[in-house]
Amino acid sequence: MGPSVVLGSNRASPHGVSPRCCSLESIAAREGVSRSYLARLVRLAYLAPSLTKAILSGAQTAAITPSRLMRDTRLPLDWHDQQRLLSAD
Repeated sequence: MGPSVVLGSNRASPHGVSPRCCSLESIAAREGVSRSYLARLVRLAYLAPSLTKAILSGAQTAAITPSRLMRDTRLPLDWHDQQRLLSAD
């Protein structure tokens, strides 16, 4: 898996964005993507650092694919739970 999904999630991260200035709808329109796609990218900004590092270095497990990360809308926020879920397959 290339790092594009992870890098995109960091670009879409809400850090430093005032809730009054930008909605997901307005950011999605500006970036030319759907609101649901942007919401999935934002969620990936909270991926465990160890998973992010593995993806960026190409050392992730076979279970971690771009389509799985974008499809799995119930990815836990807890980093240990993420590790357990994504390494279980």
